[in-house]
Amino acid sequence: MAEDQQLIQMALSQKCLTHAQLKQAKEEQRVLADRGLERSLWFLVQDLGFVTEEQVRTLRTQASSSTNRALEVEGYVIQGRIGSGGMGDVFRGRRADGDEVAIKLLSSKFSNDNEYAARFKREGQATLRLSHPHVTRSLSDGECDGHRYLIMELVNGVSLRGQIQNRGKLSEHDALFLMAQMADALGYAWSNGILHRDVKPANIILGAPRPGVTEPFCAKLCDFGLAKVWQTSRYTIADLTKSGVALGTPHYMSPEQAAGEGDLDQRSDIYSLGATVYHAVLGQTMYNGKSSAVIMYKHVNEALDLQPLRDAGMSEELVKLLGRMLAKDRSGRFADWNIVLSETRSLLRARTSAKGNATPTGVPRQPANQRTTEVDAVSVAPGPAPVPAPVRTVVSAPAPAASAPAIASAAPSASAAASPSAGTIPSAMVPGAGSSGKRGGENSRGQATRLRRLRSQLVVRVLAVSIAIAALMALAFFVVIGRGGSALGADPASFVQVLKTASAGDGATTIV
Repeated sequence: MAEDQQLIQMALSQKCLTHAQLKQAKEEQRVLADRGLERSLWFLVQDLGFVTEEQVRTLRTQASSSTNRALEVEGYVIQGRIGSGGMGDVFRGRRADGDEVAIKLLSSKFSNDNEYAARFKREGQATLRLSHPHVTRSLSDGECDGHRYLIMELVNGVSLRGQIQNRGKLSEHDALFLMAQMADALGYAWSNGILHRDVKPANIILGAPRPGVTEPFCAKLCDFGLAKVWQTSRYTIADLTKSGVALGTPHYMSPEQAAGEGDLDQRSDIYSLGATVYHAVLGQTMYNGKSSAVIMYKHVNEALDLQPLRDAGMSEELVKLLGRMLAKDRSGRFADWNIVLSETRSLLRARTSAKGNATPTGVPRQPANQRTTEVDAVSVAPGPAPVPAPVRTVVSAPAPAASAPAIASAAPSASAAASPSAGTIPSAMVPGAGSSGKRGGENSRGQATRLRRLRSQLVVRVLAVSIAIAALMALAFFVVIGRGGSALGADPASFVQVLKTASAGDGATTIV
């Protein structure tokens, strides 16, 4: 507590903090205390963004406690402080052989508080059983000289909060990587019976990319101090949270968490990750207010505005994804982390394919047979997609003018879909046009068969018309002969008269 006051006074004297900001932090502390949530004044000064991480590191170096530097835990000598949380501080520990770790110590003001001590112990028990590339690895926990400690891997990197403050907001591409990595980590934790309940930029460290993995960074989830752990098949740890008490950070709380509901599940962390990514891509939180109570009220009651994401140039796919994650009613959110992870990876693959780059190794590739199926479906599906270039094949078949109606009736669809060139068969008429390889050979044979069929139909129709004309001429001839025979039996002159009459009536025969 005394050290926190020293840091605050140093921040004021060095113009890192104003008296107005300090007054606001004290009001925050009072409001949170009324809701059963205790936070140190120095912690709130940081959490409200009044001092940057770089300023905090400088102040901590100047005010570093000699007592903490002298403390040794499991062979590691505690050196400078590298971070702080709601229940304690994190220090760098160095062993004689040069091995370095991060050591989290429970704050002295909470050492005699049974509830906080039990919560700190629970964090150690929860994280010691987790082993995931995107979760900070816990190595051991215990108590030394009255100090409860947790030894963790030391991640060299910057927190997401520090990234936003000092380097600016994330691009959509990097935000999707962050979401995929955190969804994987939180889903893994949930499958091991752990709900984090405090997902926020300050609890995500952006480390260096892993060797052999194509990724902008390797994000690590840390600080499981507020994690809720329940009975599983292997572990039984009591949940210390009372119903009606809101635990977490107001800017990223789910509505049910802000309302103090006790039956939280993975959908609460899904909301918090959505709020974190919203902050990361815009550089601003979803809701703001003069106090934590106002912000928490907005999470519960104020409609979500996704338009700032569109105005910032985010894709509609990402906007819809965040919209589902940030639904007020948890029944409207994604049901579990597997769906979130699948949707996020699909967006990553789509963006990578659109840019013409190789699929990142950090994102699993889709099986080859599935990718082939998708491509095939696109190439033959009807719709507004561009039609492949037509295969021009001229059909040359002599046909008299009288046979034209027969040809038109034989292939009405061809005339309706014909290309500008006469006699051209568009590829849209040939199933599977535009494909290559084996399918291309099958299409060529199918096209040749269709052309032969068209020629055969043409020949048949020409023959049919010719036979019809010949039949009509024969019928007319026999009519004339019949009349002439009748007339010949009476009088030759009458026969000539019949021919003249037939000639005048039929109009098709001329007698010279």
